[in-house]
Amino acid sequence: SYGANKSTGKATITITGKGNFKGTKTITFYVVPKKVTNVALKVSGKKITVSYKKATGATGYQIAYRKKGANTWSYTTCSTTSKKITLKALTNYQVQVRAFVQVQEGSKVTKKYGSWSSIVSKRTLF
Repeated sequence: SYGANKSTGKATITITGKGNFKGTKTITFYVVPKKVTNVALKVSGKKITVSYKKATGATGYQIAYRKKGANTWSYTTCSTTSKKITLKALTNYQVQVRAFVQVQEGSKVTKKYGSWSSIVSKRTLF
């Protein structure tokens, strides 16, 4: 048996044996937000405004950005569908976004992430 399990967050499924199969097992899993779409970058000098379509059930978004060709990403989070990031002038940047849902696990709150969006590139101005 299983609950609605369509909303983001913690979900469960219960398996109950029948006939010669006895016992019950409950399994917990997480429904994560869908992949973020429609990522757009708007440049104003050294600032890039990242905007994207709202992901149903998301409690926030993680934005990753890096200089084009670099191996390491920098990260920032926000709870809205846009974020302004100040970067270095005259540099090509790559950006990707993923949605997350915060869930209670015992006494602590953790984030469960959806898939990353496609990478979008833009060059900052002076």
